[in-house]
Amino acid sequence: MTFYGNNRTVSMLNRFIDRQELPQSVLITGPSGVGKTTLALHLSMYLLCKDRTDGAACGRCISCLRIQSNEHPEVAIIEPDGELTKIWQLWTRSGHAPGALDSLSYRPVLGNWRVVIITAAHTFNDESANSILKVLEEPPPYVQFFLCTTSQSAVLPTIASRCFSVPVPPLPTQLIATMLQTDHNVEPSLAEELAKSSAGCPGRAIRAKDDTEVSIIRDRAAAWVSDFLQGSRNQIYTYAESLRGIVPKSSPDASSRQSVTKGIQAVADAFGKQLSSTTNSVDALMDCVALSMQAAHAVQRNGNQQIVTEALVAKLSKRCHRR
Repeated sequence: MTFYGNNRTVSMLNRFIDRQELPQSVLITGPSGVGKTTLALHLSMYLLCKDRTDGAACGRCISCLRIQSNEHPEVAIIEPDGELTKIWQLWTRSGHAPGALDSLSYRPVLGNWRVVIITAAHTFNDESANSILKVLEEPPPYVQFFLCTTSQSAVLPTIASRCFSVPVPPLPTQLIATMLQTDHNVEPSLAEELAKSSAGCPGRAIRAKDDTEVSIIRDRAAAWVSDFLQGSRNQIYTYAESLRGIVPKSSPDASSRQSVTKGIQAVADAFGKQLSSTTNSVDALMDCVALSMQAAHAVQRNGNQQIVTEALVAKLSKRCHRR
Protein backbone atom coordinates (compact mmCIF):
# COMPACT_ATOMS: atom_id res chain seq x y z
CA MET A 1 0.00 0.00 0.00
CA THR A 2 1.56 3.26 -1.17
CA PHE A 3 0.65 6.71 0.11
CA TYR A 4 1.80 9.42 -2.26
CA GLY A 5 2.94 12.89 -1.26
CA ASN A 6 2.99 14.76 2.05
CA ASN A 7 6.26 13.04 2.91
CA ARG A 8 7.05 15.28 5.88
CA THR A 9 3.69 14.56 7.47
CA VAL A 10 4.05 10.81 6.96
CA SER A 11 7.61 10.82 8.30
CA MET A 12 6.53 12.79 11.37
CA LEU A 13 3.70 10.38 12.14
CA ASN A 14 5.93 7.36 11.59
CA ARG A 15 8.44 8.81 14.07
CA PHE A 16 5.64 9.27 16.58
CA ILE A 17 4.77 5.60 16.14
CA ASP A 18 8.41 4.52 16.48
CA ARG A 19 8.71 6.49 19.73
CA GLN A 20 5.28 5.33 20.93
CA GLU A 21 4.21 8.98 21.07
CA LEU A 22 1.39 9.01 18.51
CA PRO A 23 -1.74 10.52 20.09
CA GLN A 24 -4.44 7.88 20.33
CA SER A 25 -7.04 10.06 18.62
CA VAL A 26 -5.89 11.58 15.32
CA LEU A 27 -8.09 13.81 13.17
CA ILE A 28 -7.00 13.69 9.50
CA THR A 29 -8.35 16.64 7.53
CA GLY A 30 -8.41 17.43 3.83
CA PRO A 31 -10.67 17.73 0.78
CA SER A 32 -12.66 14.78 -0.51
CA GLY A 33 -10.50 12.33 -2.43
CA VAL A 34 -7.15 13.66 -1.19
CA GLY A 35 -6.24 10.34 0.47
CA LYS A 36 -7.26 10.67 4.12
CA THR A 37 -8.50 7.09 4.49
CA THR A 38 -5.49 5.82 2.54
CA LEU A 39 -3.21 7.65 4.98
CA ALA A 40 -5.10 6.14 7.92
CA LEU A 41 -4.64 2.66 6.47
CA HIS A 42 -0.98 3.39 5.74
CA LEU A 43 -0.42 4.42 9.35
CA SER A 44 -2.39 1.43 10.63
CA MET A 45 -0.18 -0.91 8.66
CA TYR A 46 2.96 0.75 10.00
CA LEU A 47 1.57 0.66 13.54
CA LEU A 48 0.69 -3.05 13.39
CA CYS A 49 3.57 -4.27 11.21
CA LYS A 50 5.65 -6.96 12.88
CA ASP A 51 8.80 -6.19 10.87
CA ARG A 52 8.87 -2.49 10.01
CA THR A 53 12.23 -1.05 9.01
CA ASP A 54 13.57 2.29 7.77
CA GLY A 55 10.28 4.08 8.35
CA ALA A 56 8.19 1.63 6.29
CA ALA A 57 5.96 -1.36 6.93
CA CYS A 58 7.27 -4.65 5.55
CA GLY A 59 4.12 -5.35 3.50
CA ARG A 60 4.63 -9.10 4.00
CA CYS A 61 3.73 -9.98 7.58
CA ILE A 62 0.27 -11.27 8.48
CA SER A 63 -0.85 -7.86 9.76
CA CYS A 64 0.27 -6.03 6.61
CA LEU A 65 -1.32 -8.59 4.30
CA ARG A 66 -4.61 -8.55 6.17
CA ILE A 67 -4.81 -4.77 6.22
CA GLN A 68 -4.08 -4.61 2.49
CA SER A 69 -6.93 -7.07 1.84
CA ASN A 70 -9.28 -5.31 4.31
CA GLU A 71 -9.49 -8.47 6.42
CA HIS A 72 -7.65 -7.51 9.61
CA PRO A 73 -9.91 -8.44 12.55
CA GLU A 74 -8.54 -5.64 14.74
CA VAL A 75 -8.82 -2.80 12.22
CA ALA A 76 -12.39 -1.47 12.07
CA ILE A 77 -13.32 0.81 9.19
CA ILE A 78 -16.56 2.74 9.76
CA GLU A 79 -18.14 4.36 6.69
CA PRO A 80 -21.36 6.40 6.64
CA ASP A 81 -24.67 4.62 6.26
CA GLY A 82 -26.05 6.75 3.46
CA GLU A 83 -25.34 10.36 4.40
CA LEU A 84 -24.81 9.80 8.14
CA THR A 85 -22.65 7.76 10.49
CA LYS A 86 -25.16 6.45 13.01
CA ILE A 87 -24.90 5.22 16.58
CA TRP A 88 -25.74 1.59 15.74
CA GLN A 89 -22.61 1.49 13.60
CA LEU A 90 -20.56 2.34 16.69
CA TRP A 91 -22.40 0.60 19.49
CA THR A 92 -24.71 -2.41 19.28
CA ARG A 93 -28.39 -1.60 19.04
CA SER A 94 -31.33 -3.96 18.73
CA GLY A 95 -32.11 -4.97 15.17
CA HIS A 96 -28.64 -4.13 13.83
CA ALA A 97 -25.30 -5.86 13.39
CA PRO A 98 -22.81 -5.59 16.28
CA GLY A 99 -21.36 -2.09 16.65
CA ALA A 100 -17.72 -1.65 15.63
CA LEU A 101 -16.70 -0.16 18.99
CA ASP A 102 -18.15 -2.87 21.22
CA SER A 103 -14.91 -4.86 20.89
CA LEU A 104 -12.78 -2.04 22.34
CA SER A 105 -13.01 -3.53 25.80
CA TYR A 106 -11.11 -6.60 24.58
CA ARG A 107 -7.37 -6.54 24.16
CA PRO A 108 -6.04 -7.27 20.66
CA VAL A 109 -4.89 -10.80 19.87
CA LEU A 110 -3.14 -10.56 16.50
CA GLY A 111 -1.10 -7.47 17.35
CA ASN A 112 -0.66 -4.83 20.04
CA TRP A 113 -3.37 -2.44 18.85
CA ARG A 114 -7.00 -2.17 17.93
CA VAL A 115 -7.41 0.47 15.24
CA VAL A 116 -10.63 2.33 14.43
CA ILE A 117 -10.80 4.30 11.17
CA ILE A 118 -13.82 6.59 10.76
CA THR A 119 -13.85 7.65 7.12
CA ALA A 120 -16.23 10.64 7.44
CA ALA A 121 -16.34 12.04 10.96
CA HIS A 122 -18.28 15.08 9.71
CA THR A 123 -21.25 12.77 9.01
CA PHE A 124 -21.85 11.87 12.67
CA ASN A 125 -25.40 12.63 13.77
CA ASP A 126 -25.78 14.16 17.24
CA GLU A 127 -26.40 10.82 18.93
CA SER A 128 -23.35 9.06 17.45
CA ALA A 129 -21.09 12.10 17.98
CA ASN A 130 -21.96 12.43 21.65
CA SER A 131 -21.61 8.68 22.22
CA ILE A 132 -17.98 8.65 21.12
CA LEU A 133 -16.69 11.60 23.15
CA LYS A 134 -15.66 9.70 26.27
CA VAL A 135 -13.81 6.92 24.43
CA LEU A 136 -11.95 9.53 22.35
CA GLU A 137 -10.87 11.35 25.50
CA GLU A 138 -9.89 8.24 27.45
CA PRO A 139 -9.37 5.36 25.01
CA PRO A 140 -8.06 2.03 26.28
CA PRO A 141 -4.24 2.00 26.07
CA TYR A 142 -4.29 -0.40 23.10
CA VAL A 143 -6.78 1.54 20.93
CA GLN A 144 -5.85 3.93 18.12
CA PHE A 145 -8.44 6.19 16.47
CA PHE A 146 -8.10 7.80 13.03
CA LEU A 147 -10.97 10.15 12.20
CA CYS A 148 -11.11 11.53 8.65
CA THR A 149 -12.99 14.69 7.78
CA THR A 150 -13.09 17.46 5.20
CA SER A 151 -11.99 20.12 7.71
CA GLN A 152 -11.54 20.52 11.44
CA SER A 153 -14.50 22.91 11.58
CA ALA A 154 -16.75 20.26 9.98
CA VAL A 155 -16.80 18.16 13.18
CA LEU A 156 -18.09 19.06 16.60
CA PRO A 157 -15.64 21.19 18.60
CA THR A 158 -15.89 18.63 21.40
CA ILE A 159 -14.55 15.96 19.02
CA ALA A 160 -11.86 18.15 17.45
CA SER A 161 -10.57 19.21 20.88
CA ARG A 162 -9.97 15.57 21.81
CA CYS A 163 -7.88 14.84 18.71
CA PHE A 164 -4.47 15.62 17.29
CA SER A 165 -5.17 17.30 13.95
CA VAL A 166 -3.20 16.31 10.82
CA PRO A 167 -3.92 18.28 7.61
CA VAL A 168 -3.51 16.55 4.23
CA PRO A 169 -3.24 19.21 1.49
CA PRO A 170 -3.84 18.52 -2.24
CA LEU A 171 -1.03 16.87 -4.22
CA PRO A 172 0.91 18.22 -7.22
CA THR A 173 -0.61 17.34 -10.58
CA GLN A 174 2.49 15.50 -11.80
CA LEU A 175 2.56 13.29 -8.72
CA ILE A 176 -1.06 12.22 -9.33
CA ALA A 177 -0.28 11.52 -12.99
CA THR A 178 2.67 9.36 -11.94
CA MET A 179 0.47 7.46 -9.47
CA LEU A 180 -2.14 6.78 -12.16
CA GLN A 181 0.50 5.43 -14.53
CA THR A 182 2.36 3.40 -11.90
CA ASP A 183 -0.46 1.95 -9.83
CA HIS A 184 -3.37 1.98 -12.29
CA ASN A 185 -1.67 1.46 -15.65
CA VAL A 186 -3.26 4.58 -17.16
CA GLU A 187 -1.86 5.86 -20.45
CA PRO A 188 0.35 8.96 -19.91
CA SER A 189 -1.87 11.35 -21.89
CA LEU A 190 -5.03 10.26 -20.05
CA ALA A 191 -3.17 10.31 -16.72
CA GLU A 192 -2.16 13.93 -17.32
CA GLU A 193 -5.72 14.87 -18.24
CA LEU A 194 -7.24 13.15 -15.19
CA ALA A 195 -4.60 14.62 -12.87
CA LYS A 196 -5.23 18.17 -14.10
CA SER A 197 -8.97 17.86 -13.45
CA SER A 198 -8.58 16.28 -9.99
CA ALA A 199 -7.81 19.52 -8.09
CA GLY A 200 -4.93 17.75 -6.36
CA CYS A 201 -7.08 14.88 -5.07
CA PRO A 202 -5.96 11.45 -6.33
CA GLY A 203 -9.24 9.82 -5.27
CA ARG A 204 -11.12 12.07 -7.69
CA ALA A 205 -8.71 11.13 -10.48
CA ILE A 206 -9.20 7.42 -9.77
CA ARG A 207 -12.99 7.77 -9.78
CA ALA A 208 -12.80 9.71 -13.06
CA LYS A 209 -10.57 6.98 -14.50
CA ASP A 210 -13.09 4.33 -13.52
CA ASP A 211 -15.91 6.34 -15.10
CA THR A 212 -13.87 6.75 -18.28
CA GLU A 213 -13.07 3.04 -18.42
CA VAL A 214 -16.73 2.13 -17.92
CA SER A 215 -17.69 4.41 -20.80
CA ILE A 216 -15.03 2.88 -23.05
CA ILE A 217 -16.14 -0.66 -22.18
CA ARG A 218 -19.77 0.19 -22.92
CA ASP A 219 -18.81 1.66 -26.29
CA ARG A 220 -16.74 -1.40 -27.18
CA ALA A 221 -19.54 -3.77 -26.15
CA ALA A 222 -22.11 -1.80 -28.16
CA ALA A 223 -19.83 -1.88 -31.21
CA TRP A 224 -19.30 -5.61 -30.76
CA VAL A 225 -23.05 -6.31 -30.59
CA SER A 226 -23.80 -4.07 -33.58
CA ASP A 227 -21.09 -5.75 -35.64
CA PHE A 228 -22.21 -9.20 -34.54
CA LEU A 229 -25.86 -8.61 -35.41
CA GLN A 230 -24.88 -7.46 -38.90
CA GLY A 231 -22.18 -10.08 -39.41
CA SER A 232 -22.03 -13.70 -40.45
CA ARG A 233 -22.73 -16.76 -38.35
CA ASN A 234 -19.53 -18.34 -39.71
CA GLN A 235 -17.17 -16.03 -37.80
CA ILE A 236 -17.52 -17.67 -34.39
CA TYR A 237 -13.80 -17.76 -33.54
CA THR A 238 -13.22 -14.17 -34.66
CA TYR A 239 -16.10 -12.83 -32.59
CA ALA A 240 -15.13 -14.94 -29.58
CA GLU A 241 -11.59 -13.58 -29.68
CA SER A 242 -12.76 -9.97 -29.95
CA LEU A 243 -15.25 -10.60 -27.14
CA ARG A 244 -12.43 -11.70 -24.85
CA GLY A 245 -10.64 -8.41 -25.61
CA ILE A 246 -13.47 -5.98 -24.85
CA VAL A 247 -11.99 -5.38 -21.40
CA PRO A 248 -8.19 -5.46 -21.64
CA LYS A 249 -6.28 -6.53 -18.56
CA SER A 250 -5.37 -3.39 -16.66
CA SER A 251 -1.93 -4.73 -15.73
CA PRO A 252 0.19 -7.86 -16.25
CA ASP A 253 -0.96 -9.14 -12.86
CA ALA A 254 -4.65 -8.41 -13.38
CA SER A 255 -7.10 -11.27 -13.59
CA SER A 256 -7.96 -12.12 -17.21
CA ARG A 257 -10.95 -14.04 -15.84
CA GLN A 258 -12.34 -10.87 -14.30
CA SER A 259 -11.71 -8.94 -17.52
CA VAL A 260 -13.53 -11.51 -19.67
CA THR A 261 -16.40 -11.65 -17.20
CA LYS A 262 -16.80 -7.88 -17.33
CA GLY A 263 -16.67 -7.94 -21.12
CA ILE A 264 -19.43 -10.52 -21.41
CA GLN A 265 -21.55 -8.64 -18.89
CA ALA A 266 -21.09 -5.45 -20.92
CA VAL A 267 -22.23 -7.33 -24.03
CA ALA A 268 -25.31 -8.53 -22.14
CA ASP A 269 -26.10 -4.91 -21.28
CA ALA A 270 -25.56 -3.89 -24.91
CA PHE A 271 -27.98 -6.57 -26.10
CA GLY A 272 -30.49 -5.25 -23.57
CA LYS A 273 -30.16 -1.70 -24.90
CA GLN A 274 -30.82 -3.00 -28.41
CA LEU A 275 -34.33 -3.97 -27.31
CA SER A 276 -35.72 -0.48 -27.83
CA SER A 277 -33.62 0.54 -30.81
CA THR A 278 -33.65 -2.30 -33.33
CA THR A 279 -35.98 -4.26 -35.53
CA ASN A 280 -34.47 -7.56 -34.38
CA SER A 281 -36.73 -9.96 -32.54
CA VAL A 282 -37.31 -8.94 -28.94
CA ASP A 283 -37.38 -12.59 -27.88
CA ALA A 284 -34.06 -13.24 -29.61
CA LEU A 285 -32.40 -10.27 -27.92
CA MET A 286 -33.73 -11.28 -24.51
CA ASP A 287 -32.32 -14.76 -25.09
CA CYS A 288 -28.98 -13.14 -25.97
CA VAL A 289 -28.98 -11.29 -22.67
CA ALA A 290 -29.70 -14.51 -20.75
CA LEU A 291 -27.08 -16.51 -22.66
CA SER A 292 -24.46 -13.82 -22.08
CA MET A 293 -25.11 -13.67 -18.33
CA GLN A 294 -24.91 -17.47 -18.10
CA ALA A 295 -21.55 -17.34 -19.88
CA ALA A 296 -20.30 -14.59 -17.55
CA HIS A 297 -21.19 -16.74 -14.55
CA ALA A 298 -19.45 -19.74 -16.14
CA VAL A 299 -16.22 -17.78 -16.59
CA GLN A 300 -16.45 -16.45 -13.05
CA ARG A 301 -16.77 -20.05 -11.81
CA ASN A 302 -13.43 -20.93 -13.44
CA GLY A 303 -14.81 -22.09 -16.77
CA ASN A 304 -12.34 -22.17 -19.66
CA GLN A 305 -12.54 -18.68 -21.15
CA GLN A 306 -11.93 -19.69 -24.75
CA ILE A 307 -14.42 -22.55 -24.70
CA VAL A 308 -17.08 -20.50 -22.90
CA THR A 309 -16.80 -17.52 -25.24
CA GLU A 310 -16.79 -19.67 -28.39
CA ALA A 311 -19.80 -21.61 -27.15
CA LEU A 312 -21.55 -18.33 -26.33
CA VAL A 313 -20.92 -16.88 -29.79
CA ALA A 314 -22.16 -20.11 -31.39
CA LYS A 315 -25.40 -19.95 -29.38
CA LEU A 316 -25.85 -16.24 -30.07
CA SER A 317 -25.24 -16.81 -33.77
CA LYS A 318 -27.78 -19.62 -33.90
CA ARG A 319 -30.34 -17.41 -32.16
CA CYS A 320 -29.76 -14.22 -34.19
CA HIS A 321 -28.65 -15.49 -37.62
CA ARG A 322 -31.39 -17.86 -38.62
CA ARG A 323 -30.96 -17.60 -42.33
